[in-house]
Amino acid sequence: MLRDGVAVVVPRWKNGRLVEIWLAKKTVTWTAESVELMLDDVAVELPLTDVWVFENPKLNVTAQLNQITELIDINLNALTEKLSDGNSSLRGFLKLPTKAADEHLKQQARDRVDSMLDLAKNGGIAYLEQGEEFQELSKDYSTASKEELEFLKSQLYNAHGINEKLFTCDYTEEQYRAYYSSVMKLYQRVYSEEINRKYFTKTARTQGNKLLVFFDMADMISFKDLVEGGFKSKYAGLMNSNEFRETYLGLPGYEGGEVFETNLNAVRIGAEESE
Repeated sequence: MLRDGVAVVVPRWKNGRLVEIWLAKKTVTWTAESVELMLDDVAVELPLTDVWVFENPKLNVTAQLNQITELIDINLNALTEKLSDGNSSLRGFLKLPTKAADEHLKQQARDRVDSMLDLAKNGGIAYLEQGEEFQELSKDYSTASKEELEFLKSQLYNAHGINEKLFTCDYTEEQYRAYYSSVMKLYQRVYSEEINRKYFTKTARTQGNKLLVFFDMADMISFKDLVEGGFKSKYAGLMNSNEFRETYLGLPGYEGGEVFETNLNAVRIGAEESE
């Protein structure tokens, strides 16, 4: 079965080994847990866990979104593993006045650092005991470096078609419009298709019934750009003043505003040229 970029394959196992596979000719119905399909002209209902579903991302929008989600999950898992390890960092060396054995020295160093950090809670100042020396490193060394975290973060954003400024609300109007056009419109298309499939019967869809989803891009632009776009549209002959006022500004029209004009000295279309 090859339809909308989806193929359903049924494997047959024997003694834990794959011995044969069948390509379903067509599917009848889908649910969250099972699929009814045709095998050798016989209708069979199988759990989704017993079949293989292959999707072509070039033909199936849902597969594209699934691949994006999988990529995000991989990056998040990698980042989580780095952070769950404690993200140990090295900023300096503490020299202790001791010649103790290695394990004892490690524990003594931990206790001394913990004591210094506990003391530094009050004013951020600690002290060195007699015979101790501290050498600060000019560069930090850590399990998860800053460059690695920045790379993983950028991969996470890029996989979803967004940038960090969208989360910090420091984005420009052009950045948000680009995000809407490249990402949100894709989700809008998928959601509208899913709603149409669930709301209308197959017969109704065949007859042309469908739900129209519309988002006005004018809601996402500044008033300055809106006025500039309306001005250019008016004198390009695309709309008249009343259409612009009623459609984008919610204002009533005025007498004479229904006339179309061009930018040639605002001459009315169809007017006779003067001698």
